[in-house]
Amino acid sequence: MDVDDGGYIKVDPNKVEEEHFSDTLDICLKRIFMYMKTVCHNPNGNLLWDSTKLFYHDLLSIFESEILPTYNSSHIQYVIYYFLSFKITLAENFSNWLLKKCCDVSSPSTLRQAAAGYLASFLCRAPFITNNVLKNMLFEISTWCNKYINSVDKSVRVVDEELLRWHAVFYSMCQALFYIISFRHQDLMDNKRNLRFMENLNLSNIVTCRLSPLRLCCSKVVDRFAHITKMYQLTYCYVVMDGHIRVTDQSIKDEWLYSYFPFDPYVLPRSKNMIIPDLYRDIDSIKSCQKEERYVDKIPSSLPENMDISPSMVLSPSPARTDWLGQFAYGNNTQILF
Repeated sequence: MDVDDGGYIKVDPNKVEEEHFSDTLDICLKRIFMYMKTVCHNPNGNLLWDSTKLFYHDLLSIFESEILPTYNSSHIQYVIYYFLSFKITLAENFSNWLLKKCCDVSSPSTLRQAAAGYLASFLCRAPFITNNVLKNMLFEISTWCNKYINSVDKSVRVVDEELLRWHAVFYSMCQALFYIISFRHQDLMDNKRNLRFMENLNLSNIVTCRLSPLRLCCSKVVDRFAHITKMYQLTYCYVVMDGHIRVTDQSIKDEWLYSYFPFDPYVLPRSKNMIIPDLYRDIDSIKSCQKEERYVDKIPSSLPENMDISPSMVLSPSPARTDWLGQFAYGNNTQILF
């Protein structure tokens, strides 16, 4: 609001309309959350599994037809997010459904890319996702990426922007893989067994392939991934990155690469308390990095301190801005914190 020379308050009608829309959305979402909780639970708070299963199938159908195809939707996707928190079986089923959608060659590329973004964002943000589900999804994504590389990598001769058009799903899957590892690394590499699991994902094959995902994925996701993988000695991305010139024309990336992580921080004030903090993973970036530096000293000595770098390594996401801590901002006002 501004005050004119006569002392009257001037109100921007566009701003009023935006605030009204936001307020209405907030109220509606809170009522939807409360309705779902009432329908799926008895008065004692116990889950009514039969009712919940029926509700899930209806909600998944709506998600597939209305929410998934909508780019950059605001908050409405949290309807299914909240519902999935009722039981881990629901969250696991939804994760598998998204993965299947990513791999479905009969689906449009845009929907497959959207599914990859949803899968990465969901696995990173939902605290009710178990480590077993997280690792299973990570294994499936990395396996898909490696199989894709083995099937097409030899046919790639020139790395240019045209690759985004023909291999957009691959880059979205790589971006999801990089994002998940960057966000959940403390859960994925907290002991020797998990470190061995991460080593078996064959990340070096992905980052050094001719398709060059480090060059074409979101640069801020790539930077964070490179920092994390170097810290745990999983692969050395910087050697590859230094040898490549990244695609910097944002319009090209926006046209072909889906770089939207839908479960950004929830900001609607009325309904926020039904999501945050209990149902949302929000890691403070500064504390996280301090823990990372301390963890470096705890890496088992059995791990190779000096990884052999092959000649191929020497040859070597979407609008975002970040500081070195890995704080992302997508769009105008949402943030993704590592």
